[in-house]
Amino acid sequence: MESGTYYIGDPSYIIKGNQGYLWIEKLWDEFYKDEIPAKFLNIDGISIFLGQTYGGDGIYNGFYVDSGVICVLKIDMLFNDERFSIKEMKGTKIETFNTPLLINYNEGIFNIGNLIINTKF
Repeated sequence: MESGTYYIGDPSYIIKGNQGYLWIEKLWDEFYKDEIPAKFLNIDGISIFLGQTYGGDGIYNGFYVDSGVICVLKIDMLFNDERFSIKEMKGTKIETFNTPLLINYNEGIFNIGNLIINTKF
């Protein structure tokens, strides 16, 4: 993914209002239409990486998960979008990457830049 500022965490924590609910419903429909556990998607102009946790909901390396997935979402242009409430909170992270962001996913282990989230323990 290109350089920039990213939200890392459960996507359900950043949506707001009816428009946010409609957006995340489209996200879930697209994500779960096949059995691929991690993928890049573009939903209504918003690019996002989603990966399923190995153990479902829980707390992994300080990240809180209530939807069974962790997302990586570029937020540079989302601060004025009525569908989202972008802020770092306990259990999530906002990180700026000055170089292109490499994401690797393998059976619930996320490597996001230098950040590792292991959901397989």
